[in-house]
Amino acid sequence: MRSAGTISQQLTRYAAAQALLPGAHLHANLLKSGFLASLRNHLISFYSKCRRPCCARRVFDEIPDPCHVSWSSLVTAYSNNGLPRSNPGFPRHARGGCMLQ
Repeated sequence: MRSAGTISQQLTRYAAAQALLPGAHLHANLLKSGFLASLRNHLISFYSKCRRPCCARRVFDEIPDPCHVSWSSLVTAYSNNGLPRSNPGFPRHARGGCMLQ
């Protein structure tokens, strides 16, 4: 398996081309390889750029303790795909304006 840096570059290329199937295939391989934890934010960005905010949300929901980068990636996914913050799919505790714990 390639390094996390190489995989993130590949995800970036797939996102730029909106190549959903190859990126989703890479995601499946990440699930098997153990690299998934270090690449979740890249996956959120990938799915966002492929116009799949629901998939970005699923990746986000699997993060045990999302950091500010994860939150920013999710907010960007919703924003870039025309989904308002009041969308029922947006995390409840983020609607109040403050996303810090």
